[in-house]
Amino acid sequence: MNFDNIDIKNIYKTWNTSLEMLSDRNYIVPNKYNITLEEFTILYNTDNLYIYIPKTDIKNDICIYFSLNEKALAKKLFNSTISELFEKYTHNTHIILILKKKINNIIIKELQNESNRNVQIFLSNKLYYNVTKHYLVPEHIPLNKKDISDMMKKHNATKNQLPKMLENDPVACYYGMKLGDICKIIRRNKYVGSEISYRIVVSVDSL
Repeated sequence: MNFDNIDIKNIYKTWNTSLEMLSDRNYIVPNKYNITLEEFTILYNTDNLYIYIPKTDIKNDICIYFSLNEKALAKKLFNSTISELFEKYTHNTHIILILKKKINNIIIKELQNESNRNVQIFLSNKLYYNVTKHYLVPEHIPLNKKDISDMMKKHNATKNQLPKMLENDPVACYYGMKLGDICKIIRRNKYVGSEISYRIVVSVDSL
């Protein structure tokens, strides 16, 4: 095995960041996915890269599937891949595709279909590092329904009054936030302490 292969090492970074992303989304990641570079290389060479976490009482199951073709993903391949994954699991499974090549407008349109509401795509190079750990990115905490209700009552606010966060924002994508979701943002300053704000996820077209 050639461990000098840059591509394998980079995808290994993506793999590890994907595990962090699942953990940050409050999934319990099985230890079997915490593998060495050597173990990862075996999976890489057999084109068998995926991470699956079964459904629990509070979380739907989720599958991260690595589709690492050198060519851009075509509509036919996209639909067949998604169909196979939904058949293997369920239509409520959250599917995350990891791709090498940037998707085109045809695939973007497919993602907007109701049947693909649980499908999300990341480019592998966008997960070489964990965006939430960058020193310029403040802490983001996605809120559940109760947290949102409590926050609205406390501040006597409505969703329309909240600052906006685009659905394609890297942090929103990282946490799998959808339209209408709200996150708490904590900015820490050694001089003035912590500053708290809130943002609601909106579509690009809404601006």
